[in-house]
Amino acid sequence: SSIQKHQEVYSKAAETTTPSSVLSTVSADYSKLRSVVYLSGWRETFQKLSTDLPKIKDVGFNTVWLVYSWAEFDPKPLVSPRVYNQVFITELKKTLDLLKKNQMQVIFPLVYVGSGYAPEGINPDTWNIDKTSFMAYREYVSRFLTEIQDYHDMSYILFSSENAMHGNHWNDAVLNARQIRESVGNIPRLLDPQLRAKFRLGFHDYVLINLDWSTCLDPETRAIANHCGAVTESPIKDPISFDFVMTVGYEMLN
Repeated sequence: SSIQKHQEVYSKAAETTTPSSVLSTVSADYSKLRSVVYLSGWRETFQKLSTDLPKIKDVGFNTVWLVYSWAEFDPKPLVSPRVYNQVFITELKKTLDLLKKNQMQVIFPLVYVGSGYAPEGINPDTWNIDKTSFMAYREYVSRFLTEIQDYHDMSYILFSSENAMHGNHWNDAVLNARQIRESVGNIPRLLDPQLRAKFRLGFHDYVLINLDWSTCLDPETRAIANHCGAVTESPIKDPISFDFVMTVGYEMLN
């Protein structure tokens, strides 16, 4: 099947770019993750999580998925000199200290940029294909990782195809895959190697890989869609520089 083809390619790439000892450790780490998405304004996260964490642990979770937007950390990325939100950073480190004290891990999706929550001057419809905007995003990622590098051993960093898709997501799936491959799908290579080496970086996907859209398969007939021809595109740059690939299933209980 198409998804098997994706998995074979990703597995092969990982084997050729990642030492086997690291793969074994990563696999063991991921199999133990039990994550809960924690939605709270960053100003209240520490206080609320201090109360909620015992209950979160009691039901078996050992990892918290924190939801923070690019704009909250870096509100005006195109302004010079660039000013990061130091109050946010202070509160974030308090939260990370709390999680570390409780032997918890954290997932940081550095993917939240969209209409209504994009930084000033950043167009949410073109941020990963506009050269200036994407350069600003790369600098945001680098600064964020630099700020939390003391917590690298408890952190999983995610990059995603979801908020980097533009236009008609189905009709433009192949184009989106190509554009993502040269931006978000290649981000580990674009970071400082020493900083990158400290973190576990993952690629998070919903439709391009998980639902085969970047292979142009019709979701119902499984045939090649007429609008794109016999084209298969991956949103991840080859050879793969991510440590893991994550897919998601929405509305699975419907």
